[in-house]
Amino acid sequence: MSKLILVYGLMEDTSEEQLLKHLNGLTINAVKATRIWLDPFVKQSPRAVALFEKEIDECELFRCAQTKSSNFKGKPLLFETVTSPQSVVVNINGAIGYGSRDKLRFLFSSKRYNGQKVCEVKQMNQEWFEITFEEKWKAVSIISFNTWEANNVMLKVCPYFTCFQEQCQDQLTRLMSKSKKYNIPEKTYVRKKSTYFFRSRLFTFLMGVLDLKSSIQTHYMELNITIDTDEMEAEIEGPEYETKLVHQTISCEEKKFSFTDLEVQFLTDPEIQETLQNLMKNKKWKIVLNKTTPGFVVDQTGKQVTLMDFLSSLVIVKECSSIPNKDFQDTSDWVSFLQNLYKRYPYCRVMIHNGVVELVSLSYQDQDLDFMVKNVNAKLGKLISTSLTQTIEDKSQRQRENIEKSTICFQNRIFPWLSNILNIKKGISQIVDSLQVDINEEESEIIFQGPKDELKHVKSLVISESNKISFTDLEIEFLTIPEIQECFKKLVEEKKWQLEFDKSQPGFVVTAKSGSKQVTLIDFLSSLVIVKECSSIPSKDFQDTSDWVSFLQNFYKRYPYCRVMIHNGVIELVSLSYQDQDLDLMVTNVNAKLGKLMSLSLTQTIEDKSQVKRENIEKSTICFQNRIFPWLSNILNIKKGISQLVDSLQVDINEEESEIIFQGSKDELKHVKSLVISESNKITTTSLELQFMMIPEIQEYFKKLVEDNKWQLEFDSTQAAFFVTDKSGDKQVTLMDFLSSLVIVKDCSSIPSDDFQDSSEWITFLGMIHEKYPFRRVMIHSDIVKLVSLSYHDYDLDVMVEMINDKLDKLMRMSITQNIEEKKQENREIIERSTIFFQNKIFLWLLNILNFKHAVSEVVTNLQMDINEEECEIIIAGTREDIKCIKSIVLSEKNKVK
Repeated sequence: MSKLILVYGLMEDTSEEQLLKHLNGLTINAVKATRIWLDPFVKQSPRAVALFEKEIDECELFRCAQTKSSNFKGKPLLFETVTSPQSVVVNINGAIGYGSRDKLRFLFSSKRYNGQKVCEVKQMNQEWFEITFEEKWKAVSIISFNTWEANNVMLKVCPYFTCFQEQCQDQLTRLMSKSKKYNIPEKTYVRKKSTYFFRSRLFTFLMGVLDLKSSIQTHYMELNITIDTDEMEAEIEGPEYETKLVHQTISCEEKKFSFTDLEVQFLTDPEIQETLQNLMKNKKWKIVLNKTTPGFVVDQTGKQVTLMDFLSSLVIVKECSSIPNKDFQDTSDWVSFLQNLYKRYPYCRVMIHNGVVELVSLSYQDQDLDFMVKNVNAKLGKLISTSLTQTIEDKSQRQRENIEKSTICFQNRIFPWLSNILNIKKGISQIVDSLQVDINEEESEIIFQGPKDELKHVKSLVISESNKISFTDLEIEFLTIPEIQECFKKLVEEKKWQLEFDKSQPGFVVTAKSGSKQVTLIDFLSSLVIVKECSSIPSKDFQDTSDWVSFLQNFYKRYPYCRVMIHNGVIELVSLSYQDQDLDLMVTNVNAKLGKLMSLSLTQTIEDKSQVKRENIEKSTICFQNRIFPWLSNILNIKKGISQLVDSLQVDINEEESEIIFQGSKDELKHVKSLVISESNKITTTSLELQFMMIPEIQEYFKKLVEDNKWQLEFDSTQAAFFVTDKSGDKQVTLMDFLSSLVIVKDCSSIPSDDFQDSSEWITFLGMIHEKYPFRRVMIHSDIVKLVSLSYHDYDLDVMVEMINDKLDKLMRMSITQNIEEKKQENREIIERSTIFFQNKIFLWLLNILNFKHAVSEVVTNLQMDINEEECEIIIAGTREDIKCIKSIVLSEKNKVK
């Protein structure tokens, strides 16, 4: 007897919404459920627990299951009483970070929030926690009936019933088996035809061998089942309930089914399958339904084992000797041995798995597998000794026939050039002597030609070595200088460096002429270049002076293996290592010479630079899609911010044309222009905010706000971005953060139609709001009233939204009828004038004689008409609809007259 009832949707396509809707209207013994909890962890075939106000008998549950399931679109429901839980599960929904368990314990035990005494808090995963209470169900019922939140985020709380912790498939099978004990009326047995699709072809075959069809039809007399092993499906026809039950039982058993790849390969052999079929017929073993627990068992003439235990013991695997390579099994001696073995033992197979010979056999046979393993190993040893030479010759022949050509292309010429100088061909010949290697330095590629397997191995090794190279851009630039390459080539010849292959690592190593010193290729290359930092250079133009060029020429004659290079505005001394040299002394000489050159030529350099700048003046314009950025830039004095970056640049802002005009030197202009465009592209103003900021009164108010707070743009060179500073000069925010927080939008009530906002009451109300709060506007966007305000006057926004909503409701009730009448009256008062011209007077004269005015006045009373025979025209005055109607009639009649 219990008040808590588990309800299970049997069909897989049952949604949570369908189950919840049905449970809300569910009545058991004239009592409705007072509370329903859905399992938060299951989405397909959902289950729920319902709380009733009185105890319910289990027999009453199954009677309800029979009668109520027909209301659930014909989909059966399963019921079961459940015990009360002593814990709840909580989804924190990302609201709590560090220390989640302690915070949850404090929250759910706090008396302030009607909490209860907590025993334990367990973390189930990143989002879900289980909380156990001392007073068990009493505490759980109080906790689950309250609402809980943390950091303004609602927490999802649900009692953690034991039935929610049970596996869905096992629970469903158990409930269906349990419900079969009760008498179900014949009217619920609707015959249905369904198809079960097997996941495994081997499982389908085994079910056919074990005669699954006879077993099911024996247990369920009204069921018809047909198993198609080729299509891997079973057609089941019979009462709907039994059909579903058999469908679920087969699915549950197949999910437990598992064989290794070796066992699957063995059991899919046609001859083994035929042997297995004969074995089952001789022993008269067959599959039957288990009467005690859901599932199948195999009846072995009185002894019954579960289907999974039977299948797991169906195959026996014994390990034999290992095989040296895959080609060994293709020899004629080995094939002949296997054929003789299979004739003697048709239920066995010798198979190769992970380089080891395995003896695989069907169990339930009179056999001595250990004796068979000895025979296999003995024969294997003889075959290895007799056919090894032939195998090697066969392999050599296949290699000769398997010649391929492949090319490795490199991103730069460093690795091919180094490989050629260090004689990588000799190093590769130590691995494979039959491989041809050609190095094309111009195309940055290495070409290999030889047997496929050897080529693949060597190619992967070379690619692996090349991927380890991590030269900087400065080092690559240094090593591609022809004079440096020539120096390095002489150094290699002098030291007699060459590449060799180290089998112990494996990988390439570089050896010296003595042959004793060895370093890996990557260690050799990483220490090939030495970089020393010298003084910084004030500008790029400095290195173009004749004094600096002359100094470099003299320096390179003395030290041909060195180069003085400029990188990121700093002079670097780059040199080949493995030289007798004092680099620190060289750096001192470079810095000393640099100081003299700087003092001697600084004046000339400045004059040259000024002349270049004067000749390099350009004018450029940035056009913007809207006027927001130019207008804001002007108010915030972007000119001053740009002057902090470049003082020689002229900036003009044209707000009407939405453009900013720059004039100055090419390089400075390009840099500033890209910076301004980058800042403008970050603006993500909505159409409503754009409309608000374009209102003249708002712009004027914002301008005063900027003047009062003394906001202005300044350029921060450390972050290379514009910042907005206030009058104190201390508070700084980025331009984008300032603009993104400039406007606040609050949603009010929706408006039923566009005509509503044209009423005089609404216009008067808006005028009052805008006059009292000049920095705010009530605007309509997507049929919703929005309160838009400058963020620096954000007080009483929620109060004002409530006031607008109240006023909006009053206006809606009071003026909707009046607006409709005013619109009708306006339509009646709209008078237009139109003239119809004729080519001759005959038709017009006839209309006048026949008193056409009188005929028209009987149809339209408010229409005025004058007929002017001299000018051949009819003048009509009235509403637009009346004029259109009369003109169409007159023109139609006129066209009929010939």
